Amino acid sequence: MEIRIYQINPDKDQHRVMFLSFDVLSAFQGTSQPDSSIYDRVFEGTVDCTTLEDVYRMFNCNHPEGYSGRNLSVSDIVEVIHNHGPVKSGHYFCDSFGFKKVEWTACVVSADAVVEGNCNGTAESIALAKQIPQSIYDDELHDVIACPRCHSGEYLFNEDGEPNSFCGQCGQAILWEDE
Repeated sequence: MEIRIYQINPDKDQHRVMFLSFDVLSAFQGTSQPDSSIYDRVFEGTVDCTTLEDVYRMFNCNHPEGYSGRNLSVSDIVEVIHNHGPVKSGHYFCDSFGFKKVEWTACVVSADAVVEGNCNGTAESIALAKQIPQSIYDDELHDVIACPRCHSGEYLFNEDGEPNSFCGQCGQAILWEDE
């Protein structure tokens, strides 16, 4: 089964819907459909699973290599890209009991800042989706950069002055523009 897993980024979760079941989403955010602009993709790959329950077990008991998220839980989205088993391609909301198929478009930002999906289009959401450090100051200090997630600039470089791959403050992956 080829899948992607998306989890809510707590820094983007203004309505506090992380870990809430599908049936209460509309009460908190005004719509019953998950808001893709608050999710981060934490996994993409092929797994030895045929059902969503197999995926749930794998991402709670035996995380595959390359998985950067927490245990799979309520409010997470599993995107089935390709499967030879009974589960059809689509997006599935991990609910309190089982999964619910949802209409959902992932927030995708290409290397040239083209936004696809529901990203809300702000410079901050684009920088965070691209994982590129950005200035947190107005024009006069635009060369001072910071992590797109925690806004710390202290731990972006190592002792030799080389850029780090991860923020030393919050662990956010960092992609430098010249890479």
